[in-house]
Amino acid sequence: MARTPETICLLYATFPDSLTANRTAHALVEAHLAACCNILPGVQSVFWWNGAVQESPEAVMLIKTTQAMAEAATQAIIRTHPYENPAIMQLPVTSGAAEYLSWIATTVLPGDTAI
Repeated sequence: MARTPETICLLYATFPDSLTANRTAHALVEAHLAACCNILPGVQSVFWWNGAVQESPEAVMLIKTTQAMAEAATQAIIRTHPYENPAIMQLPVTSGAAEYLSWIATTVLPGDTAI
């Protein structure tokens, strides 16, 4: 089935550490909410929180999914995330290798989204 880039999106999320991100990545892929998750450990975040500038080590995860399942993936992350207000953003994919985009679209499946 041919897919346009508009059917694919990338979720960006931060986690307190690589272990937490890894557990979430496995759950998302096993539930077919994501085709692939890339974990980038060792980032340093500087942010405004509770009236002051905060700084914390984090891990970033890039989650390859479809627009149709992005909200389910986001909600699954929120349900298990340790942060009070987790950073999760959806980014559109405007182009990419056709076979790779098709792989994402056929790997991410609607259905049981519980993690």
